[in-house]
Amino acid sequence: MSYRTLIFWFSCVIAIAGLGTYLTYNGPLTTEAWQYWSGAGAWRLDFLRLLFAALVAAYILWRLGNLRSGPLNLQELRILLPVGRREWMVLITIACVFLYAVLIHLPASFKTTMYDKSIFEHGGLMADNQKLKTVHNKFISSQKPPDFNENVELRRPAIPYFFYLTGFWFGAVWVMFTCIARTARQDWRNRRQSIDDFYQRLPSLPITAENATLREFDVMVTAFHRRSRSLRGRAQRYLSILLIFILCLIYENLTSSQGTILPESLEIAKLVVWILLGPVLFIFMAVIITGYHQSVEQIRNTIDQFIEILTETGANSSLLDKARQFDEELMTSKSGLAFLTTVFKSSSIALPLIISIVGYILQSITGGEWIEILAPEILVNFVTSLYSLE
Repeated sequence: MSYRTLIFWFSCVIAIAGLGTYLTYNGPLTTEAWQYWSGAGAWRLDFLRLLFAALVAAYILWRLGNLRSGPLNLQELRILLPVGRREWMVLITIACVFLYAVLIHLPASFKTTMYDKSIFEHGGLMADNQKLKTVHNKFISSQKPPDFNENVELRRPAIPYFFYLTGFWFGAVWVMFTCIARTARQDWRNRRQSIDDFYQRLPSLPITAENATLREFDVMVTAFHRRSRSLRGRAQRYLSILLIFILCLIYENLTSSQGTILPESLEIAKLVVWILLGPVLFIFMAVIITGYHQSVEQIRNTIDQFIEILTETGANSSLLDKARQFDEELMTSKSGLAFLTTVFKSSSIALPLIISIVGYILQSITGGEWIEILAPEILVNFVTSLYSLE
């Protein structure tokens, strides 16, 4: 997909979903229960969450090699549709769960919350929310006001909110899921071919005096380096995606964004993130780490035979020295830990890793006050106004 096509897609998604969340809290269908729960400005938090999700989806497409330069081509949007029976079954299942969650579970969960007196006894969003307490009293009152309709209060704003959730989950999250799932399946299919290509470039075993030559040794070392670079490239992209998902969890838990969703919804969002993490983590462990370990063991077995035959024949002492030196490197710098270290040192991994660790630590220690030290007050006030619910 071209960059222009992706920008067009996300522009449409953000426009439709953004309008949906704005009308949820400010339009003719809004109610006191929805407004006082998060505030009339809650649409800004939903909009920022949607924008963040779009940026994450774009980053994932870029890291997995699914973006390219080129003109706008709307036919490229077909790749966002399911391919094959399996993807259609996944989409239909997700759509059914989505409809149930938005149309049935969300209002029911909100209703349970509005009837629960203990929600005002704890710290958090509703601790000092006097306006919401007034609506809460209407729900629990045995004699409700004539103009108060419980179903209207709970369900009517869900109509425009449906467009926001549709844009968020199917316009951004589905894009991530589709891209990761397809790339993971392709990498898994290529795994066997990559291993076979590596083995074909190694000298035939057992090593004999005839093929214990400098040329065979150089071909073997080159094949190992090529295999290592391929695995390192995949490790960097999958690990960067893992870190980005961790940033998503930090974003939802440490910013004011969580003020616009029910606690149950936040837990569901965490579950979805871990579902997305599943194939990424599996590919990272199975294809990358295991693949590298198997490559090292195979090359060491071949090198040992090189050293053994060259030692027995006493021929080509310079090649014997090179083989012993490379074998020593394999036992030290070519270990699995060293391989992962080179992955973590790459800029594409180091930056999100540092942001994740430092941001979480500072937020936990100072409760957010650290930003006042690093950023000018005018910038802090601007960001604060974006996350304001008033």
